[in-house]
Amino acid sequence: MAQAPNRKASAAKLSVISNTSLIALKLIVGFVTGSVSILADAVHSVADLFAAIIAFFAVRVSEKPPDETHPYGHGNVEGISSILEALLILAAVAVIMFEAVKRLIHVRPLEQLGYGLLLMLVSIVVNAVVSRHLFRVAKETESVALQADAMHLHTDIYANVAVIVGLGLVQITGNPIFDPIVAILVSVGVLFMPLELMRTALNMLVDTRLPKHELERLEQVLNSHPGVLGFHKLRSRRAGSHRIVDLHIQVADDLSLAEAHRLTEEVEEQLRRELPNTDVLVHTEPHEEEQKHQAEHH
Repeated sequence: MAQAPNRKASAAKLSVISNTSLIALKLIVGFVTGSVSILADAVHSVADLFAAIIAFFAVRVSEKPPDETHPYGHGNVEGISSILEALLILAAVAVIMFEAVKRLIHVRPLEQLGYGLLLMLVSIVVNAVVSRHLFRVAKETESVALQADAMHLHTDIYANVAVIVGLGLVQITGNPIFDPIVAILVSVGVLFMPLELMRTALNMLVDTRLPKHELERLEQVLNSHPGVLGFHKLRSRRAGSHRIVDLHIQVADDLSLAEAHRLTEEVEEQLRRELPNTDVLVHTEPHEEEQKHQAEHH
């Protein structure tokens, strides 16, 4: 995992470069053709660029080690960046809808549609390659910020396909009304993604517990360890690509302090192996004494 921060930063940088290139091309072709759907897609790509820049800085900050002011690290920066990305998408959708409605009212003929169709095909290929790479790195490094950026670009593919359909209908029928209609449909379709991004990011920021399947993996480790006679008060949360887990385990009462300490470290190490990128803190209790204590308080 030592190379994870570098891989995350490199992936985010690739997204910035690809978005910058596509924005320049879309703006040029959009003005040449007069297509509001291409210009709308360019506005969406501007939001993608800002999102990619946010993700780039977020993954760099989130990988800073814990310090005196931030003892749990800086992982939640990724959650904040995801919310900012979602807000940027919503702003872009508002701009696209406004321009598309204006074009519905004031219909204008389109020119040189071949350039627009070719650009959208190039955009699909670029976004497919870059988003696939981002998804892979996001999964391997468990980066929420990169996942958000990958979802951005993946949504662009569907938007590009819709623009191609719209421009194709304009070319076939000669009616430019299909261009703003497609722009509106693209805007509506994009709305679902930022809402999902915000839900994921907010779950992290309000310390929602780890997913059930991950907790079950931890419980399986605890239940299979011969020295762990019981456990309780299992708490968990995420901070960016890092997990934070603490719990109480019960061990045999006749263990020496040194033996209990070794067993505790062994349990912590097994839990970290089961779920990488996890900060584990285990509190150890004598089993019989804890049972008596619980019985007295019930």
